[in-house]
Amino acid sequence: MLYLGQCGFPNRLRHLRLPNVFLTLALVAASLATAVAQTTPDEQPATQPETQPKARPAATLPKSENTEPEFDPSKPSLEIDLLDYLSDKTTAISPVAADAIWEVRPTPGFRLVQVPVNVKPGKAEGELESSNLKLRGGRFLTWKLNETIGRSEKNSSLEAELQAAIPDGAPTLARKITITPDGKVKWKLDRFIPNGYVKPTKRLYSYKLDPKLLQALNPPPQPPVRRAANEDPRTFQARRATLAENYRKATQYYSELSKQVRDLPDEFEAPLPTRIWAVFELSAAQSEMRFEGAPPLPWRIVAHEFIELQRFYTPVTVITELQPKAGLGVDKVAKPILPKPVIDAVARMNSIAADKHPYNLRLVSYALAESRIVPLAQPDDTLYKLMEMILQSSDMTSRQIVFKQLIRTIPPTAASLTLSKKVVRDMDPSTQLLSLAGILKIDREADAARMGETAGEVNRLLADPTGPPARDVARTMLDAAKGQPTVINLLSQQVRLDNLPPDRFDGAAVSIIEAAPDNTLAQTLLNTRLLGATDPRLVLRTLQILAAAGDAAAPVVSGSVMDKVVTGLFGKTDKPEEKQSAVPVAKLTKLIPIDSPTHALFRAMQSGNSQTRDLAWQSVPHFAFIDPSEAIKPGAGKPAPAVAANANAPSELHAALLDAALAQSPTPPQVIVPLTAQSNPYRAASSVIRLILRASDKTSARGTTVLMQAGAKWPIDRAVLALSFGDKAAFAARVYANVQGTAPYVTDLLRQRVEANPVAAWFGRELAAGRLPAPTVWAAQYTNKDTLLDLTVSNDQDLARAAVAAMIAAAGGEDTDVPEALAQLRKLPDQNTPSLRKQWPAIERAAVIRRVQRAVGNYQVILRVAEPGTRATAAPAPTDIPMTDLDLGAIQLVADGETIRLVNQTLRLSIQTSPAAIRVEKPSELVDFKGDKLTGLRLEQLNTPFKLYPLDDGSWRGDFVLADQRPAQLAFKRVNR
Repeated sequence: MLYLGQCGFPNRLRHLRLPNVFLTLALVAASLATAVAQTTPDEQPATQPETQPKARPAATLPKSENTEPEFDPSKPSLEIDLLDYLSDKTTAISPVAADAIWEVRPTPGFRLVQVPVNVKPGKAEGELESSNLKLRGGRFLTWKLNETIGRSEKNSSLEAELQAAIPDGAPTLARKITITPDGKVKWKLDRFIPNGYVKPTKRLYSYKLDPKLLQALNPPPQPPVRRAANEDPRTFQARRATLAENYRKATQYYSELSKQVRDLPDEFEAPLPTRIWAVFELSAAQSEMRFEGAPPLPWRIVAHEFIELQRFYTPVTVITELQPKAGLGVDKVAKPILPKPVIDAVARMNSIAADKHPYNLRLVSYALAESRIVPLAQPDDTLYKLMEMILQSSDMTSRQIVFKQLIRTIPPTAASLTLSKKVVRDMDPSTQLLSLAGILKIDREADAARMGETAGEVNRLLADPTGPPARDVARTMLDAAKGQPTVINLLSQQVRLDNLPPDRFDGAAVSIIEAAPDNTLAQTLLNTRLLGATDPRLVLRTLQILAAAGDAAAPVVSGSVMDKVVTGLFGKTDKPEEKQSAVPVAKLTKLIPIDSPTHALFRAMQSGNSQTRDLAWQSVPHFAFIDPSEAIKPGAGKPAPAVAANANAPSELHAALLDAALAQSPTPPQVIVPLTAQSNPYRAASSVIRLILRASDKTSARGTTVLMQAGAKWPIDRAVLALSFGDKAAFAARVYANVQGTAPYVTDLLRQRVEANPVAAWFGRELAAGRLPAPTVWAAQYTNKDTLLDLTVSNDQDLARAAVAAMIAAAGGEDTDVPEALAQLRKLPDQNTPSLRKQWPAIERAAVIRRVQRAVGNYQVILRVAEPGTRATAAPAPTDIPMTDLDLGAIQLVADGETIRLVNQTLRLSIQTSPAAIRVEKPSELVDFKGDKLTGLRLEQLNTPFKLYPLDDGSWRGDFVLADQRPAQLAFKRVNR
């Protein structure tokens, strides 16, 4: 047995193993074995290089020349697992192959060869056959699974599945194993394995395979128990009973054990392990191993070649020497050089790789990667030629290993750059992508000429239909440019997207859009190369992708105002007439910043092409319009609550956005989101108020909803006061029209030319509270009633009409009564305050009477009463008191001059003014309404009149108290208005 020291190869490379048989040849090559023994296991590198990933290549290895044809793909196939035996020098060349039960030893004069293999399931269930892997001159003994189980990643799901699937102590050596298409391995219990011996363990399967071990536990018949001389009879009886009990227990144990052994399963099934071992027996005198089977076999290896590679598979100690530094006289510079033994080893690796067999190339490639000597190659030296040979080979795995080392050589050398650029176009797409990442990383500090070449490589890979996905190319470019102003500036000028095939343009555009929230280069390219493209078709396609983007972060205005209005805020636009290919979905988790009104999106929003314009507005919610004066500068912390002295001035950016929206007909509702997302609440309120004033009806109405839901978070009163006198009234009228459908005359009271008009501020505060004040309460905002009377004779006819409307509404009248009331006031010979005050009560009463007279028609009488035991308070019928509705039937209300009555009912009514109401003179007459529903209400005891006040829907309702002090309501519900 020869144990080799651990070399510390990174775990992510451990997916290929070299058969341990090769190390057995160390016994033949004594001098090389000595060299291996001198390798110090503890000399671990400070850091490990990133080399071949652990995941297995998905692609099938390319065929080498003069190979046998492919095996039937329906059957399972295998491949020798190379890497672990190159990297893991602690792995033993064991003289035995063993599991929990079996131990296999070689015949004298022979040795065991244990070959780790990776197995790939076929399309159908099948056995691993001897034709899958042959060792010339060797005899196949068994397949082995147990070491694989033990070597699976600790605590991994595979380890748990394997342990759960296989009974404890079950044999994992088998002559035949079956692989299922779904990745399972099956095998049966073998009673015989060549050169195999059953271990004398206490495991059940040892007893099953070797009955002698089980029979040894069978207690022999118990001899007669005789009483010893002078033995007390009681002692004898106790001893005999104990012996009998022990014998009974022994026989029972044996019986139960025998049954357990008989019941053990003979067939097993488990998840396919990471690797399986093929165990051969080979003559100890044979120094060369020749393996035959599926491509890339056949393959030969000699012991001393592999041992040389394993010895080299460790970071090399580089010698440095001081040499004159050009142009600096006596100054010196340290130059790394390779020691002579390393140079000789590289020459031998050239010899090993010369036949270009994939396995030899991979072994050499792994050794080069771990030795870390790739950066020391010089043009056309031995190391350079070795890497050139591998890079020009047909084995993609080997090429990738070496290529990764080249592009990770920082700073780049003449050799690494030359080799990289020679082969990059011949590489597979994934390696080309890796190359681009490396080159971009290398060229961050390069001169402009070399950066120009790199930009050219980006353009080539973006356009190459056989290259890496354009989406990945763009993402790699964007990631490499982060935080690199020079790279960003050059790439933003030289990267081209206008010459890409449609599918590759889509991929690049998606990556740019997804990176734009946090990536400066992506923001620039989106602005200049996508939305700013000279080809309108590219602009249109970019907008289609933007409009279809998902998962964009919804803006939040002062907490959660927008949460209530985002849903259902935006309508759908018409689909384009021209058929388009499926639009790829870009995932946006943040908004894309825009900080200038010169951004190309603004041109798209005002495009003469309706489809482009509509898509641009649909894309607006994916952008964050950040005014430079409000932006948080790096290191500046949060902005001050008030933005400088110009806080009330409109944002240039948002003003341009609003102008662009208002120039469209109808006004795009998407403009609401960025307007409300302004960090300055005053600017947000002002912008939305301007939108309500100027926008088309639907968008104006949506803006009103947003404004009223913003609440106290926005200073709406201040924003209203900042409007001109005419705009104040127009804004109020638009709000009423948006909410109610029509605007009352009272809104023109805001036309009064009063600085800091308290009525305008009051109206703003009402909106902030989520209320639209009824016309009846406007007059109450004037503490001096004569103020409204004086306004009725104003030269501003709209203002005069609004003053009359406010007083009429306060009295209970309607806007329909306003023109006649205003005309009567204007006819007065004296237009002074005393005259107006004297005449007004008559005008007011006439308006109220007309209001009540217009109430004639059909109603349904509804009596609402609280539950028994409920007592009225200062508010007789609060809305939170449960009440029962009693339908008292239909009535007809008629009016004659200043009287009002019910047809065919004795309930006496009268008209009341200031405010308008219908007075129920004698509530006890309610008993005349038919029905048992009134029983127990004691209506006949009601003597106190009460009033019914008008409601917006034309109904009348009033509160009163029953005799038992229960709250009650009487309502005349309008039927046919």
